[in-house]
Amino acid sequence: MERPSHEVGDSGVLRAALVETLRSKRSLQSPAITEAFAVVPRHLFVPHVSVEDAYRDRWIATKRLPDGDVVSSSSQPEIMAIMLEQLDVRPGQRVLEIGAGTGYNAALLAHLVGPAGRVTTIDIDDDIVAAARTHLRGRRDRRSRCVR
Repeated sequence: MERPSHEVGDSGVLRAALVETLRSKRSLQSPAITEAFAVVPRHLFVPHVSVEDAYRDRWIATKRLPDGDVVSSSSQPEIMAIMLEQLDVRPGQRVLEIGAGTGYNAALLAHLVGPAGRVTTIDIDDDIVAAARTHLRGRRDRRSRCVR
């Protein structure tokens, strides 16, 4: 789905507002994780929702079964921030993520580990792996990869 140009232009403003929301909740505390959320564009990892919805502090369903049950989602940004703060990943580290999701968390992790680090995210679902790989390739980030 191609987005109208005004939505893409607003993404930086919406991303900054999300960062401020997470900081006000004290979910974002470290400068490195705050920067990762400020520069990694979540809307590129959830192209099936509006840019506005991508930057709300809510989880987003990304895969449903034919009966409508959600089987995969992009986690709520506040939860992701809390987990990354607890993980305390550092530049140069290698990270293995189980459950690729959209690839957004892997992109955040790749930002945190920097050029000397490496992130590998795995999943058992071929569709999820393919989508995450596409999203990560769109970022041209060589520090993260998605495998099945």
